Amino acid sequence: MSQSTRRKVLRFLGTIIVVLLPVLLAIWFAHIRAVSETRNQLHSFAQLVLDKTERVILQADLARDAAEQYQGQACTPAHQQRMLNIIRGRLYINELIYAKGQRFLCSTVMTPTSPYFIPRADYKRKPDIAIYYYRDTPFFNGYKMTYMQRGNYVAVINPLSYSEVMSDDPALAWGMYDTVT
Repeated sequence: MSQSTRRKVLRFLGTIIVVLLPVLLAIWFAHIRAVSETRNQLHSFAQLVLDKTERVILQADLARDAAEQYQGQACTPAHQQRMLNIIRGRLYINELIYAKGQRFLCSTVMTPTSPYFIPRADYKRKPDIAIYYYRDTPFFNGYKMTYMQRGNYVAVINPLSYSEVMSDDPALAWGMYDTVT
């Protein structure tokens, strides 16, 4: 190999090492940092979503606990007023329904002429918990709501209640995710 060819090869390799290697290393480190930050933000967002879900479920449990304290006859105006007073103090509960099994008898604002029979629950757990996701019922005609039943009381929750999360992290200030599709 001649001296000039050797110089040209070394010059070419030197250019690659001096120019391209730092650029490639910068791109590689930027990628690693972006992946790490994205993973951390997704973890933070997932934790916020889980916390929000727990708050919504807690509100449903508290509303049903308060409703179970009622001692009078079911579906009377006094009973409906009591249920209405309970949901007025709950941020994420849109309605309380009195039910016997899968037959929804009355809510705070209406008593159907015949009980509404809701199809099989999407989720069931013993002893008496049932959750119905995205159901359109006469109680919220035209709106697909989530119905969380424990015993004789069903808490009706708008699915958007789960989807709105806020954070004090400036990189993740506010988020909303789709709960239907």
